[in-house]
Amino acid sequence: MKNLLLFGALALCLNSYGQSKKQQIEDLQGRADSITNVLKFQLKNLNNSKITNKSEIEVLELKEEDIKLAKLYLRKAKRNVKVGNIVTTVTVSISAVGTALLWKSFKGDWLDATPLLLIGDGVLIGFGQAVNIPLKISAKKNIELAKELINIY
Repeated sequence: MKNLLLFGALALCLNSYGQSKKQQIEDLQGRADSITNVLKFQLKNLNNSKITNKSEIEVLELKEEDIKLAKLYLRKAKRNVKVGNIVTTVTVSISAVGTALLWKSFKGDWLDATPLLLIGDGVLIGFGQAVNIPLKISAKKNIELAKELINIY
């Protein structure tokens, strides 16, 4: 039972960590969308103007490409955070449920399987984190790249 509570607390901590990245991604996506709308409006006005400098249009188009690239980074980051959270939740859930079921069935006078169950839980959660941590690092890098591109404008 202690293990179940420990793993549940660990899952909650990891999910709350992921929530801040999700919020960061949503905020950056909102900023990128608003910048895109402003750039499209400016491009439309410049295209309608007869005294338009081609270099102004090229600069706005380059800005628009940067924002598209930032959105791509944000989509990748969002996907990585989502997959990482799913992997963590699944591994912790399987570990908790499996431990509870196996511990109940192996509880007896002649065999104490608690050490084996704990080792199995550790391996399962270790596998989950081996998948999750690189995804979170990649998401963080993608968020930073998107921030750099968005903060230019």
